[in-house]
Amino acid sequence: FEAGYGLLPLDSVAQYISTHGHLPGMPSAAEVAEQGVDLGEMQAKTLAKVEELTLYVLELRKENVILREKIAKMESEDR
Repeated sequence: FEAGYGLLPLDSVAQYISTHGHLPGMPSAAEVAEQGVDLGEMQAKTLAKVEELTLYVLELRKENVILREKIAKMESEDR
């Protein structure tokens, strides 16, 4: 993974999917049906998406840890 990789915010990804019906950087089903796919190119794009998913999961885990710590602190203050 390159430092500073331009990962789109999840809200932007959701909006893109809602508008276009597929992931950013991936061909639409219609494009695949009309033009086919280069398997090497598609494999590279798929690997990029797996890596992006990994970065999103790590980002969400970081947020989850922070929120759990805040909840634990609030619960300990209530006792």
